[in-house]
Amino acid sequence: MIRVYDAAGNVIETHEHAGEFKEWHAFTRVMSCSPLKSISMISPSSGDHADTAVRFISVVSLALALAISMPSLWADEALTARNKALVRDFYTTVLIGRDVDAAPRFLRTDYIQHNPQVPTGLKGFMDTFRERFAQKLPPDYKRELLNVIGDNEMVVVYVRQTWTSRDGQHHQALGFDMFRVKDGMIAEHWDAD
Repeated sequence: MIRVYDAAGNVIETHEHAGEFKEWHAFTRVMSCSPLKSISMISPSSGDHADTAVRFISVVSLALALAISMPSLWADEALTARNKALVRDFYTTVLIGRDVDAAPRFLRTDYIQHNPQVPTGLKGFMDTFRERFAQKLPPDYKRELLNVIGDNEMVVVYVRQTWTSRDGQHHQALGFDMFRVKDGMIAEHWDAD
């Protein structure tokens, strides 16, 4: 017998075979919207002589289920890698490199900004950062991208800013920026310092 379970553990499909049964389990990790969570295969056996055909069909069914689920896993990993690269490039080009004119390569025109000090939209971002980038910074000011993590459309960067104030005090600010990427462009942003 082969049973297919959904993510909640409910049996969504059952295939019966004749004979006494010994249970085999195979679990698959499915990263997309596929409802498949696990497959329970029960193979008939009659003493020492198992039904080879049914066992073969069970193994082939498991292999097919795994093969079907793997492309979605690879697709999610590829999507995450592309989105992380996009955000890393945006951060290093626009925010570290202070090239506000490059922003349209990375941000959607309907970009949503959750920082109340920066207006929503590409134009609001560009106007705000053009003004900020015109301000003089301490000579030793440095913004570093420490880490980039992602999961599908969400990407988080961990950053450090360091500088020396006019009174000679050394300062460090740590923070994160979280981005949602849609169709290869940054669609939304949150941050905390």
